[in-house]
Amino acid sequence: MNVFFSGFFNGIKMMISLSKILVPAILIVKILEYTSAYNYVSKLFVPLCDVVGLPGTAAIPFFMGIVSNIYGGLGGMLALNLDYKEMTILGTMIAISHGGIIENSIALKADISMGLIFFVRLIVAILSGMILKLVL
Repeated sequence: MNVFFSGFFNGIKMMISLSKILVPAILIVKILEYTSAYNYVSKLFVPLCDVVGLPGTAAIPFFMGIVSNIYGGLGGMLALNLDYKEMTILGTMIAISHGGIIENSIALKADISMGLIFFVRLIVAILSGMILKLVL
């Protein structure tokens, strides 16, 4: 019985922890949908997003994932109306490039070029998106 309660309370703690990231990310995307900034950003990134088979609106959660972490990007992605193919492509791209700022600071401590690591992860994410666009 002790194991049950321990697991239950650990699950509640995890849910609260993830909610602190997911809820604001979803709210940001939803708020942006009602402003002109959302349309501007969407139109600005249409050429890049077309390359990987995504709508321009997908740029917002993609960059949220780069700036924050994987949960911020995925939370923003949930606020969009994407089909399974687009969710797979965007989710993969976020998984590859997430947490750029945090992980770049780790790379700096390891004497690795932050710019190089960021660039490589971004390029690999885009290439993966292009491959998935063809395969799916």
